[in-house]
Amino acid sequence: MVDLPPLLDQPTFDAQADAATRVHKLAIPRHVTMYAERRKNAFGPDHHYAVTGFYPRGEEAFTEQIVPGSQAEDASEAIRVQLGRFRERGW
Repeated sequence: MVDLPPLLDQPTFDAQADAATRVHKLAIPRHVTMYAERRKNAFGPDHHYAVTGFYPRGEEAFTEQIVPGSQAEDASEAIRVQLGRFRERGW
């Protein structure tokens, strides 16, 4: 597991409750900008967060990942949850 410098693991100042962007240095090692967006579930009243990631030149870092609303209170938390999943896989 890679220890991140504290500055890289902070949400951006323009982060909102429904969307957030954060930059992380993953074990690959390459910097990845992760973006989470709140979306309504197709069925039922709840929501989920769609998390995407891009390398500095705009290349897609991974396919869209889904974090249920029950696992994250806001978009910034959804990024933390997905980052934890990646770290468990050694990424």
